[in-house]
Amino acid sequence: MKRFDRLIETRGVSFPRAVGLMATIAAFAFGLAHARPNSAQTPTQSKAANTPKYEFEVATFKPSTDHLSPSEAEVIALVGMRFGEDSLRTKNTQLRLLIQWAYGLLGHSDEVVLGGPKWLDTDRYDITAKMDSSVADQLKKLGVDQREIAQQQMVQSLLADRLKLKTHRETRVFPVYALTIAKGGLKLHEAKPGDTYDKATFPHSNAFAEGDLKAGHLFGVGGSSPGGQRTMTLYGFGVSIPALATKLNAFVGMIVQDKTGLTGKYDFTLKFAMIPMGGAAAPDGQSVPVASDPAGGPGLLAAIQQQLGLKLESTKGPVEVVVIDHVEKPSGN
Repeated sequence: MKRFDRLIETRGVSFPRAVGLMATIAAFAFGLAHARPNSAQTPTQSKAANTPKYEFEVATFKPSTDHLSPSEAEVIALVGMRFGEDSLRTKNTQLRLLIQWAYGLLGHSDEVVLGGPKWLDTDRYDITAKMDSSVADQLKKLGVDQREIAQQQMVQSLLADRLKLKTHRETRVFPVYALTIAKGGLKLHEAKPGDTYDKATFPHSNAFAEGDLKAGHLFGVGGSSPGGQRTMTLYGFGVSIPALATKLNAFVGMIVQDKTGLTGKYDFTLKFAMIPMGGAAAPDGQSVPVASDPAGGPGLLAAIQQQLGLKLESTKGPVEVVVIDHVEKPSGN
């Protein structure tokens, strides 16, 4: 969720600045990104202690009047959650889903945000929260990772103020995928400090919001192979391996934890066929199966090994979740 990254489908609807990799192709990626088994993620909020405090100036919570099926509502909630330069706007949003994003958790919301009343899942809201111009200017000066942490902290503060939300963290053990370096060695191009990408282009790059190709950004372009197989191409510009691992969650339907030990930033292109991965995982310590589709190219797991020199291994690991201690329904203004 942003983490509001950039994605587009080369045929049909485009969702620049949509909600993370979950919103790439609404009808297709929805089922993959929300695979229920073992879908969770370690939060990024542990870094927030060193982040100055930023807050919204005003906010409104309005019950959504849209009459949609549960699946339609969830897709709209995902693609309708946008962080602009000076505001947050959400449409038809479950509050548990918003809490999930605010605490940097990926996965199925009821597995990583525990407790709380039923209305957190059934009631949906259209939310607009605006920040002062001085806060917006400060956020623009931050790097991609730092800005995301600041935005999450702002939403946490908003939820504490309007929902009287109180939480605590617990650690649970989940089946996870460990992202490691493949035997053949790393195939990534390491970005140089200070690299800029103002003149970088890729297919449909001009369709993304603001057209800003900056260090730390990851873009996804969806399409189809000649045989009709859905494909996805990820373009990374100065992206860290932990950030890449986080984005892979949406495609594998489980936690991906970075175990490479790599501390650099990298430029890469990763193209793969959108092949359903299923729920089975390889035994602990073994590589995940790397199926391919002849018409559409390698599946994600094979592509990671062939194109990036990385691999995914099935194991178990500790994951932080958020437990709700107290929450109240929001007032309108």
